[in-house]
Amino acid sequence: MRSCTSHSLVTPDHRHAPPAGSASAQVRDSLNNGHEQQCRARGWSLDGRVAIVTGAAGGLGKAIVIELSERGADVDGVDIFGEGMRRHQGSTDRRRRPVLHADLSSPSGNRDMVAHVLATAGRLDILALNAGCQFGAPLDHFLDPEWERLRAVMLNGPFFALKAAWPALARSPGGRVVVTASTASFRGAARKAAYVAAKHGALGLVRVAAPEGSALPDCQCRCTGMDVARCVVR
Repeated sequence: MRSCTSHSLVTPDHRHAPPAGSASAQVRDSLNNGHEQQCRARGWSLDGRVAIVTGAAGGLGKAIVIELSERGADVDGVDIFGEGMRRHQGSTDRRRRPVLHADLSSPSGNRDMVAHVLATAGRLDILALNAGCQFGAPLDHFLDPEWERLRAVMLNGPFFALKAAWPALARSPGGRVVVTASTASFRGAARKAAYVAAKHGALGLVRVAAPEGSALPDCQCRCTGMDVARCVVR
């Protein structure tokens, strides 16, 4: 079994959406607008904030992109299968521009991702590291390249991204880092050696970032949660 989440900036799936202008479309738009207004009314607005979300093509990553966008954040999704930065720079609507391509398993890919967002948006406030891969096999049959691949995406990648983004996040009042963890961050599972090891490591990385962030002037950092390891700098 081999799988890998993709990392793209997406909007809700429109393949089965009702026709524009229809009664059902008007109801849908009304509900979406109502949710956005409710978020702002409750003080959840993220207007003016800039976010990076990896693993954003589906599942939790897609939900994070949608939620942050609805709260007013300027969100950059990232995908290993995304389009090049040149076309990405040509988009004038930052809410609906093409996906930013980056190899999230490499140091240079993560540095380029952060540098591109800082160059185009001028700041970074939220870093949501959600990219993940999966492969299952017994220990004695676990493929060496798969061990390297899973570790690179889910442990090395978050480290390189956090390292590159840390100065910008430290400058941002209320900067946030969210790393998607798992029950595998706390316990083992058969046939998932690389996944479990990487998720244990990712949780450990956030537990290191938390006290380091707390030591920054006028900043406070914490690590909390079961399925999501969160580092808050504020």
